[in-house]
Amino acid sequence: MKNSVLKTIFPDSISSVLSVSLIFLNLSHLLISAPPFTFKSFVAITVSQLLSTFQLQSLTTSSTLFSSSLSQL
Repeated sequence: MKNSVLKTIFPDSISSVLSVSLIFLNLSHLLISAPPFTFKSFVAITVSQLLSTFQLQSLTTSSTLFSSSLSQL
């Protein structure tokens, strides 16, 4: 039981760290590349990155739940 809990927490923490680093990367890229800095484009990129990381989190959580249910059979 404890092992499956650790498996479900660990990928989520990895993907949340990745999403935060992607947000900072997008901000620095927008500050460097575009002199007319638009806040709307940063918000749009950030929202799309967050949505993709949430999809990744749900995918890893469902796969770990599936593997734990298979191991109980």
